Amino acid sequence: MADQSQPHPPHPAEQPGGAYPQPGEQPGGAPPQPQSQPQGPAGDPSQAGHIPAPGYVPPAGYAPQPGYGPPPGFAQPAQPAEGGGVKVGAPTLLSIISIAAIALAVSLEEDGRNGWEDIGVWAGFAIVAAVATLAPSLRSNLSLETSRAWQIGVAGAIGLAAFWVLFILPSIQQNVSFLATVGVVAGGLAVWLAPGRPEPSASGPGQSW
Repeated sequence: MADQSQPHPPHPAEQPGGAYPQPGEQPGGAPPQPQSQPQGPAGDPSQAGHIPAPGYVPPAGYAPQPGYGPPPGFAQPAQPAEGGGVKVGAPTLLSIISIAAIALAVSLEEDGRNGWEDIGVWAGFAIVAAVATLAPSLRSNLSLETSRAWQIGVAGAIGLAAFWVLFILPSIQQNVSFLATVGVVAGGLAVWLAPGRPEPSASGPGQSW
C-alpha cells in the first residue's frame, strides 16, 4: 500500500510561505511598477494636439520639437493697424464748410451783382479769415504750437465776425447773406472746438497771448 504522507507540490499560484498573490501584485512578491507617463510642463506645446494656453511662456532652454506647431486654422488675432487713413475731425469739417460758404456768398450773383463787385477786397479778406480758422487742424503740417495755431484760428473767427457786421448785416435780406451767415457760424464753431483753447480756470487778468 502506497505511503499517503508524501507532501504535495506547491500550487502554481501559491507564493513561497503559503501566501497567495494579491490582486495587481506581480508573482514573486514584487510590488506593481507604475506605468511611466510623459512628463512635461503644463501647456507644453510639444505634446501632440495640444494648443498652448494664452500667455504661456516656455521654460528656459526649451526647444520645440521639429514638425510641431499650431493646428491648421489657428492664428493670433490680428492687431489693428496704427496710423492708417486720414481722420477728419469736427473742427476741420466746420472750417471747410466756412471756407466754401464764404466763397460762394461773395461769388454768386444776386440782382446782377456779386460780392467781388460790391465790396471788392473785403470779399478776399473774408475768404482769408475763413481759411485762418483751419490753422488748428493744420498745426502739425505748419509746424505750429497748439496754442499759437488756436490763436490764429481765433483771429480768423474775429475777422469773419467783423465782415458779417460790416457787410452782411446791412443786406441780411439777400439770399447770399444766408450763405455768408452759415460760413461765419461754422468758422466760429471750428475755432471753439479746436484743440488749444485755454481752460476757463486758466484765464486771468495777467494772461496774455
